[in-house]
Amino acid sequence: MMTRLLPLSLTLALFAATSPLFAKDAMPLMIYGVSIGEEKAVVVKFHEKDGKPILEVVQSEPLGAPAGSITHHPDHNLLYIGAKDGRGFVYAVNDDGKIEKVREMPFKSGYCFLSLDRSGRYLLGSSYESGNLDVYRLDAKGLPEKLVESRNEKKTMAHSVGVSSDNRSVYVPYVKEENALYQYRFDPETGKLSPGAPANIEIPDAVGPRHLAFHPTKPYVYFSNEQQLGVSAYKIGPRGGLQQLQICAALETPPAEGLAASDIVITPDGRFLYVPVRGFGKPLNAVFGYAIGAGGRLKSLGMTATDSIPWALGMSPHGDHLFVTSSKQGSLAAYAIDNKGGLKKEASVKIGERFWDILVLGDTSE
Repeated sequence: MMTRLLPLSLTLALFAATSPLFAKDAMPLMIYGVSIGEEKAVVVKFHEKDGKPILEVVQSEPLGAPAGSITHHPDHNLLYIGAKDGRGFVYAVNDDGKIEKVREMPFKSGYCFLSLDRSGRYLLGSSYESGNLDVYRLDAKGLPEKLVESRNEKKTMAHSVGVSSDNRSVYVPYVKEENALYQYRFDPETGKLSPGAPANIEIPDAVGPRHLAFHPTKPYVYFSNEQQLGVSAYKIGPRGGLQQLQICAALETPPAEGLAASDIVITPDGRFLYVPVRGFGKPLNAVFGYAIGAGGRLKSLGMTATDSIPWALGMSPHGDHLFVTSSKQGSLAAYAIDNKGGLKKEASVKIGERFWDILVLGDTSE
């Protein structure tokens, strides 16, 4: 997931001296993940031990629900978790990075993706099973208090939801045979949605837009394409309308049965973008990298092999590390990002199977 940046030094000494990750007194990076199969949340610490970067599971929290989505409220330091069966959870993040349950509640739908609006006043969820797009108003403490909007376009497989930087537009992609991309105007005062113009963006057959990531400083939004395997790039117009810039293929990897792209993340400096491709019964499991040009278009950088079935991605606040869950292998891996966008695996830890969403929190100071 949708809450859902420095080169690796050549020597460990230089790395330790220059990287914000291991700087003295810096808050360690914490990765939070949820498993739809093992029905739990985990907290993993990325830090240095005996001169080497490691991933360490510091908390495993039973949920008792098939949780598949997680997002974070930066002002209240709360985690929102959605389960496939419609249950929802709110957890507080403590000073040590561990989590403490605040509330369990029923949601209208089972959400595969959760996100906040830009003001932090509304929580949005998209449902793969029902196709619903739901909006909840949050109270003064950041807790969901009322469902204020629910939309259904008579489709299932709504796979994510994101709000534009001006907090006025919402985008929802649909995968597989639904193969659609809907846009809405968003009222930040009420949380209400109205159809965009057009409501349904015309896209080519067999693309399957899945997850989305916004450029941090420019009016571009990118979608991982589950069926096409690459990335769709769009420019966001003055009133939120999307204009397609490019559909960029995964390097030397044509669409095929058994292959499916999953998540998408962008480095905070807006230079690089990453999308995993999963091999279901196929030998290919990899993260594909892309360079983002000045006009928003993408250039393929190649691929980096991963453990079996790479699913969820997380980006460090400084953009120097990419984190990848592998659903079948049951692992979480950390990759250093170099100044050309290349990836080098640094650490791995077993967390369990079917972790379908993660987020990364930590020190964001320069």
